[in-house]
Amino acid sequence: MNHIKKNIFKILMSIFGIFGFIFVSTGFGVLYALETDESSLNTINNNNKDLLTYSDLKSGQSELLEKQLKPVFYNSMEEAVFYSKSYPTSFKAKLVHYGPDCASCGGHLGCNGQNAKNGNIYYNDKEYGKIRVVAASTLLPCGSILKINLDAYDNMYVIVLDRGVDSSMIDLLKESQRSKSPVRTVNNVVFDIVRYGY
Repeated sequence: MNHIKKNIFKILMSIFGIFGFIFVSTGFGVLYALETDESSLNTINNNNKDLLTYSDLKSGQSELLEKQLKPVFYNSMEEAVFYSKSYPTSFKAKLVHYGPDCASCGGHLGCNGQNAKNGNIYYNDKEYGKIRVVAASTLLPCGSILKINLDAYDNMYVIVLDRGVDSSMIDLLKESQRSKSPVRTVNNVVFDIVRYGY
């Protein structure tokens, strides 16, 4: 009988020993994984500490910024708008111009009701400051920021605050329908979506 008890005791001790070994090994494995993840995060953070965002434009970092966050080009505005929620995108459209006094215009912007008469063609954005207004398709949410890649406008940034055009064009607001513009209608202008909505 004692012999059976000793064998059962040995078996139980072996089982406890195996489970103890597994438990201790797992504990060390978890600790190693946590330490590795932390050092990986530190490495990632150190590697990304110099990355910039579009808000860094104001700090004079635009040249470096253009290299780091070059927008991905899409053949349609629809695709560009869809993916712009995740990263900067580009599309081609026709650049046209309109005044608040055009035949079908009421003089007030469709997104915020701003009175665009009397030369009020700018908007004071919290992030981008005083910028020109454009009308765009409803695909682009109000408050979206675009960059017009055109030398005649010095690659300026604009805000979508008006409606009334389709997805094949962007309509730049000018002081009056009779006001001159640096260029007339321009086809195949590349527009970068640098901010999706407000």
